[in-house]
Amino acid sequence: MLYGLRTENFTDIMNDKQAIIDLGSNTTRMLIIEVTDRGAYHLVEEDKGVVRLSEDMIPDGIIKEPALKRTVRAMKLFKGMCNYHNVSRVTAVATAAVREAINQEEFLNRLRDETGISFRVLSRDEEPYFGYLGVINTMDLKNGLIMDLGGGSMEITAVKDRKLFRSTSIPYGALTLTEKFLDPDKPSDSELKDLEAFVRGKLSEIPWLGSFTESQLVGIGGTIRTIARIDQRMSGYPFDELHNYFMSPSDVSIIYSKIKGMDMEERKKIQGLSRDRADIIVAGTAAVNTLARYLRVPYIRVSSSGLRDGLFFHEYLKPQVVDDITEFGLKNIANLYEVDVDHAVNVARLSRSLFAGLKREFKFDERDGRILHAASMLHELGYYYDFGKRHNNTFYNIVDNAIFGFSHMDNYRTALVAGRFGSGGIKGRSTFLNVRLDKEDVRNIKKLSVILGLADAFDRSRRKLVTSLDCRIMKDAVIIKPIYSGDISVELTTAAEINGFFKKAFDMDLIINS
Repeated sequence: MLYGLRTENFTDIMNDKQAIIDLGSNTTRMLIIEVTDRGAYHLVEEDKGVVRLSEDMIPDGIIKEPALKRTVRAMKLFKGMCNYHNVSRVTAVATAAVREAINQEEFLNRLRDETGISFRVLSRDEEPYFGYLGVINTMDLKNGLIMDLGGGSMEITAVKDRKLFRSTSIPYGALTLTEKFLDPDKPSDSELKDLEAFVRGKLSEIPWLGSFTESQLVGIGGTIRTIARIDQRMSGYPFDELHNYFMSPSDVSIIYSKIKGMDMEERKKIQGLSRDRADIIVAGTAAVNTLARYLRVPYIRVSSSGLRDGLFFHEYLKPQVVDDITEFGLKNIANLYEVDVDHAVNVARLSRSLFAGLKREFKFDERDGRILHAASMLHELGYYYDFGKRHNNTFYNIVDNAIFGFSHMDNYRTALVAGRFGSGGIKGRSTFLNVRLDKEDVRNIKKLSVILGLADAFDRSRRKLVTSLDCRIMKDAVIIKPIYSGDISVELTTAAEINGFFKKAFDMDLIINS
């Protein structure tokens, strides 16, 4: 997941495409990211290859020839994609398997000679730091733990007040644990108990970890994403989004209990589990389950942003940690779709003044205010494609672009408010996505949508003539008085067209007193 807004916090690289390659112990992945001329950055291309660098490394610590050939093949594919996209720079890093390999230098030299790509090996301190940057700039994590479980290592990072507090790297991951302990086809109970005891022992060697018992846990990496996909399929989850997905420790335990009794062919049929991970998923899930139980975490959140995203943020963000992830993400999405950001900011300001006047009477809460603000910033996303279908396009664009710091349901509510329902209304869209909204939720969404419509109407000419909107609530009516300068006849005419919608949503008349 990569999108953001270039402001004064960013370096001056514009209209640029960069490739970031992460050579992991099990999988190598590449992102190609473009920075647009409006400062928004987004994912252009993504691909991966299974390299299994850690395969058969135990006990001699040597990356074997088959693994090198798989890596060369993947890098040649990546290089071809970079050439196609006219990538200007490639950042390539290697992690645990290469870091621990006895033949590290020989391996990297041959890789460079055969593909032209030079890799830098991340240290045990750098790897969790870049993962931290990927999470902290896209997720509302103030205090807690980040776990990155890869094929050859597990990084654990403690966060306090959004700052990296402690980190450590355990040189065992889903692939190496499988090779050390398990029959990859169908592990025995004794093998699994040995693996779990081994992981607990490694965790007990981390002196500071005990002070983070019962902290929230954010998981990054292929194993946790796979567990989350399986959980989503099992529960019939309506959204196709992993970032900020919540699971309970019992959810992980249920999946672990299910898959550890299966053989390889049975696991390959599990929805959400890719076939190339079927042999190592049991060890990976065992490690996650053991960590969650060891620390008695209340829940686990999934981050789709990790090491590669962190490498990007490290280069482009100054400072490297943003203060407000939601505003950061909103302005980025707006710029990505070429929204008139000045107008969006003004509409957000006007909607905020209306919301403040109506909040107490209609029992709006802080979450409603956040949804209204996000919807105000993104309400013109659909204009990028077609004016006539702008509301529908806005709705689907917001559903497909996760808002940093928002739950999936609040992201969906924002889409409904900003999309002003469009064709099908709330009921039709809820049926399409199999999302259930209660009656109170629907009523609130309709009210917030009308507030947004009024705020937008009072900046119809885009001249910022109306600076705020005062509300006075009577027995059967709401009186709105715009504070303005200049001729606002266009705004008044547009706002008057919303009278009927206001009456239906609030069950009160709307009186505009100019």
